[in-house]
Amino acid sequence: MITLNKLTTGYAKNGVSKEISTELQLEIKKGSLVGILGRNGIGKSTLIKTLAGFQKPLSGNVQVLGKTVHEMTPQQRAKCLSIVLTERKFNGDLIGKELIQLGRQP
Repeated sequence: MITLNKLTTGYAKNGVSKEISTELQLEIKKGSLVGILGRNGIGKSTLIKTLAGFQKPLSGNVQVLGKTVHEMTPQQRAKCLSIVLTERKFNGDLIGKELIQLGRQP
């Protein structure tokens, strides 16, 4: 299960915090399919990076299987999360399943 506890995402710019999403509360149960939709620049990638532990939240936390994501090592996160971001370049010969499996590599 993935749990968002009063999660606020965003980033700091010139020493000032820019909030993108505020106090999100959500439980995603094992086997669920969840989509994140929105216009360009709305904060979808920032939210995903925060959920995956690549970026720290401004406040609140994300828990995966009862453990806080930002306290987990990359190896621990890779055992329970898989993510493939658009910024990463891959060999064009990979099939979808192989691309998703690469998302489990820390």
